[in-house]
Amino acid sequence: MSRMARLLVPVLPVAALAGLASCMVATPLVAPVMQRVLVDVATAQFVGDNCPSMGFDAARAKTYIANAYKNLVAEGADPETLETGTESFEQGPLQAQVAERLEEGGVNPENPQPANVCAFGAAEQDTGSILGRVLK
Repeated sequence: MSRMARLLVPVLPVAALAGLASCMVATPLVAPVMQRVLVDVATAQFVGDNCPSMGFDAARAKTYIANAYKNLVAEGADPETLETGTESFEQGPLQAQVAERLEEGGVNPENPQPANVCAFGAAEQDTGSILGRVLK
């Protein structure tokens, strides 16, 4: 298992603890919403694990995931489809999208330097992104 995979495995229970085995929809209009939340949460967990001055707020992350799920269901998304889609997303493209997000922020996901990770996390907090909001 790659270093990236080992670091991201703990985020999967965040979705499960929120009552969501998965959260992606087959329709292109709603899938990106949940994908973005999951990528931001997983990326924030990576930052919290690799920046000594920041932590990951799992409770807040669960709230963001649960709210996205509730909003999608309220808009007519099928809960079973959400769960099936998220399982596929978590087992497939999630890690690659987290790695891409980190690289865009100047972080090498295979060899993260704490200074770069902390700077990336601080920048996300400054922008008020979901990623920044689930860091503490």
